[in-house]
Amino acid sequence: MCATFPLREFVEKACIPAIEANSYARRLRPGTQRQYAICLRHYAAQVGKTSIKNAVTIPSVKKHLQAIAVECGNPTARQTAKVVSRYVMNELVQMEVTDRNPLLNRTFDVTVGEDDDAPAKKPQGGHALLPGERRRVVDHLLGLDPTMPGRQWHSAEEQTAKRALIIDATLLQATCGFRIGEIRQMRASWLGVDDKGRLTITVPADVSKTHRARTIPVMDERVAERVRERAQRPSDARDALVFPAPGLVRLGL
Repeated sequence: MCATFPLREFVEKACIPAIEANSYARRLRPGTQRQYAICLRHYAAQVGKTSIKNAVTIPSVKKHLQAIAVECGNPTARQTAKVVSRYVMNELVQMEVTDRNPLLNRTFDVTVGEDDDAPAKKPQGGHALLPGERRRVVDHLLGLDPTMPGRQWHSAEEQTAKRALIIDATLLQATCGFRIGEIRQMRASWLGVDDKGRLTITVPADVSKTHRARTIPVMDERVAERVRERAQRPSDARDALVFPAPGLVRLGL
């Protein structure tokens, strides 16, 4: 195989079958295996007949990942970047088809703003919300009133704090793809600002499921403002939890 070979054929005939065979020293779990195969199918569909030589350039990689972000959502694009780096680009380097992995030690801003421009049907093999659908979900969550009545063992204030936490946590999952375990451990020190003035949240390596730190921009400013408000509660120490237990919120801790 040479650098003029279509990358799509390499992904479909070599990379995806390797994922499905799962013959690695450290075997993938079934759910991970299925998700990685879906990511590679998204990528193969985007690169089309592009040759390996032309597909491994930085502009080409960024273009294809951003196209996936538009069709399948930002979280899928970010995961696809990681899967392609490890199971496509690294493989090409080992086979000496190319001398570099354009995704290695690089961070691309592959996320895109949410809009209603979406394909007529969902991508094959996936159930992710389309950009327009996800925007409507976020709009609905932002419009919810967290006020709740009291119950036998919980005050109205505790019930309201609990519902507000659930709404805000779901908003972060919907817009940034955070895992609930990461949200529960999120601290004020994780928050930052990128060169575009957007709020960013950095998950440290010891909390990340993949054991790799990552920084995610909060693309929806309405959601970013809610996170900022949570980080500015009375207990404003840098190591304070952004999503503390509702009882602690009631006590002002």
